[in-house]
Amino acid sequence: LAETAEAVYLVVDDENSDIVLTSIGSGGEVLWKRIFGGEGIDQPVDVINASNEDDYLFAGRSYSAQTGEDFHVGLLDCFGFVNWTRTFGGKGTDLCYDLMETADGDFIAVGSSNSFNDQGRFDFYAVKFDTYGKIIWTKTFPTVDNGGFLAQQVYETTYGSFLVAGPELSNSGPEKDSYLIEFIYPTEFGLSFQSNSQHFTSPPYEVQFRNNTPNAEYYDFVWHFGDGESLASSATEVSHHYMADGMYTVKLVAYEHDFGSVDSLVYQNYITIEGMSTSSQSLKAIHPTDVIIQPNPFSTTTTISFDNRYQENLTLKLLDLNGRIVKEIQNIRGSAIKISRSNLPPGMYLAELRGKTTRRARLLIE
Repeated sequence: LAETAEAVYLVVDDENSDIVLTSIGSGGEVLWKRIFGGEGIDQPVDVINASNEDDYLFAGRSYSAQTGEDFHVGLLDCFGFVNWTRTFGGKGTDLCYDLMETADGDFIAVGSSNSFNDQGRFDFYAVKFDTYGKIIWTKTFPTVDNGGFLAQQVYETTYGSFLVAGPELSNSGPEKDSYLIEFIYPTEFGLSFQSNSQHFTSPPYEVQFRNNTPNAEYYDFVWHFGDGESLASSATEVSHHYMADGMYTVKLVAYEHDFGSVDSLVYQNYITIEGMSTSSQSLKAIHPTDVIIQPNPFSTTTTISFDNRYQENLTLKLLDLNGRIVKEIQNIRGSAIKISRSNLPPGMYLAELRGKTTRRARLLIE
């Protein structure tokens, strides 16, 4: 049962193995009723009035022969018109137990699932999704020993972490212990590359890396430097020596260490190493306005790399010296793109990358 801003009540209940959402006016009259379900058994769990006061969200469990039992959620407006319904889970059994709206206007549904481990045991399972039903992230807390976990309630703290509460079940049936688990999921990495102040004319080239990830204390970090070397370190700054010029793919992987979670996040970027005989810096860190093309000049294919840490939707245009567009690639969300020469004649071209800012670099075809 939930009370809305319009002084009506929402009741979610079970009727003929379906989820039924009913809107009841202040006088007890039924304003509208909506039924959700398929050929299998659909059970209701919760219903809430979203903070915008115009939408209602329900959660439940849905069973089908194709996917097994899944989380079942849906969003309706105040007149009962269905905006969307979604199911979350894998091919196993995914049981939803609780639903809440987060401080940033998204939603979290929690429960238990045996779809995501090799042993078939039940894990705590959490799904965060937006007002369009798009999954933002999912998280599991793997089972220890031979038990199974049921996440029955979820809370959000004032400083942005989440608490999941529920019992552990043993194979013999009765509950063993109850757990309260705190976890946090960062929205972004804050990684930057910095060159050593010393100027090099020959290898080894030393480059420094800074890890600015929010809430770093919740994670274990591993650096992959792109030359076959890696380093496990949670230090804010690390350094690495490169033995040759080139462009290297650098990855920072964050492993959550709360409750043995196997979830991870990866930040990837590129760095170009160049030996110099002048007094200028020998190591170049990628800057948001930089566009790096290697090889350049090229005859068949080349790679254009750039900073796109926030996955902005970019468009790449190649222009000839007369300003004519000879090639255009849209919907770029990565940090690099490989292009081929195709039928372009030899000469100088302008590579223009457009997003919130415009970045340009010269490109030479042999």
